[in-house]
Amino acid sequence: MKRKPQIIIGIILIVIFVLLAVAAPLLAPNDPNATDLALKNALPSAEYPLGCDQMGRCELSRLIYGARYSLGLSIPVLIILASLSLFIGCYSSYKSGIVDEIMRLICDIFMAFPLIVIAMSLVSAVDNSVASIIIAIGISMTTWFLRMVRSYAKTECGKEYIEAARISGASNFRIVTRHLIPNVLPQFIVYFTTGIATAIMSVSSFAFLGVGLIAGTPEWGAMLNEARNSVYSNPGLIIYPGICLIVCCAGFNLLGDYGTLLERRTRSVPLEVKDLSVFLASGEVVTEHISFQIEKGKMLSIVGSSGAGKTTICKAIMGLLGSTYKATGEVWFQGKNLLSLSKKECQKIYGKEICFIMQNPMTAFNPSLRVGKQLEKTFLQHHARTSKDEMFSLFDKTLRQLGLEDTERILKSYPFTLSGGMLQRLMITAALINQPQILVADEATTAIDACNRVELMKELKSLCKEGMSILFVTHDLRAASYSDQLLIMNHGKIVESGETKSIIENPKQEYTEYLLNACRLERRELM
Repeated sequence: MKRKPQIIIGIILIVIFVLLAVAAPLLAPNDPNATDLALKNALPSAEYPLGCDQMGRCELSRLIYGARYSLGLSIPVLIILASLSLFIGCYSSYKSGIVDEIMRLICDIFMAFPLIVIAMSLVSAVDNSVASIIIAIGISMTTWFLRMVRSYAKTECGKEYIEAARISGASNFRIVTRHLIPNVLPQFIVYFTTGIATAIMSVSSFAFLGVGLIAGTPEWGAMLNEARNSVYSNPGLIIYPGICLIVCCAGFNLLGDYGTLLERRTRSVPLEVKDLSVFLASGEVVTEHISFQIEKGKMLSIVGSSGAGKTTICKAIMGLLGSTYKATGEVWFQGKNLLSLSKKECQKIYGKEICFIMQNPMTAFNPSLRVGKQLEKTFLQHHARTSKDEMFSLFDKTLRQLGLEDTERILKSYPFTLSGGMLQRLMITAALINQPQILVADEATTAIDACNRVELMKELKSLCKEGMSILFVTHDLRAASYSDQLLIMNHGKIVESGETKSIIENPKQEYTEYLLNACRLERRELM
């Protein structure tokens, strides 16, 4: 994933403060707790680079050790709590029932109380110690994490890929760890990094109030508290720890942009093609500088006459170009550039997360195997634990959705005994049974009659409403009119793009007009 500059800056800042915390004994020029009243508010010198505080202690040494206390009391605790919250929140959302309701009730109760109230209650009931502060922050942050995780996990649990995993016989643990958690994680990263910044500020705030830490502890908030009376005589005692707090928290907030970027890639924009160019081995350009995005639950159609480069784009996305072609650019899916993945990594994605409907149904099936057997092999590659009854029930349902009623006979048939239209819909079935996130359809309506073409396009639109994203390639603007976005291609380039309705009603390019007129002429001839 291409990182934004602010993400890199955030990582650099965090690394710096972590190194300060870990290597404090080596980096600190002096003992942070050594006092010498003769050096009270001493000016910076070679021995004391930032001067001394009101007790004659080295200010730089105390700032370095302050990173150890501020980060050491926040990060380890939050990592443990965040990991537990992520798993528990996803598991309770998936299982639902009484456990999930209890979890929701507990979160609502504790979130009703501000962190300071929880902390002061623990200090009053137990003692004024670091443990009380850690427990208070833990309670507050855990309920915050759990509530967030439950919200996103509930949304994911309602999607069909979870149901497909359940049907395939996957255990609850596998569904939670392999399906729910990876899809909730991008949003969680944002909350987690923000939570660390919040925890650091909370520790410092309590220290500023004299809660939790022993007087004299070299912690940034405690240093601010001690420096209140020296704001005019030695303003650096306020400025230095304040800058450390701001910069450290800013680093974690900037790192949260990574989660935001990942979420955008995996959620709102499941597939993003950037500057894709395809060349023949001879150097001849086939497609040039192709860029587009397919939003979640949307259909994007690429329209153009034969030879425009539409199928080439599909094959580039699916990794099917072969050795005679070379592709440059980026194809992003789930935070990964598909063009740079290994063959093993691609096998986990293609056929399951991204499915392809080929252009020619007559040659897409093995003529020596019954079509049911071929669908079975396709499905079991990614759902090996599914029983035959469940599998064929899914086949039957999908075929009927596509207008094929005599499903038992069709599944027992050999490809050469079926019509082109039937084979076309069987290819679509082979793609849909795996419940992909992205469906790439190359001329999927070519062998289907006009009436069934309309029904098929309506069915594809209904899949979009369920969250599937579709890249639909066609030369027929009538079929493309069902899509949300249009890309008009000619001679390997995009000549026009935008919302479907806008392009059809108000084309800006002569070539687009040509395609529209061709559709109108064909319609008149048929009449």
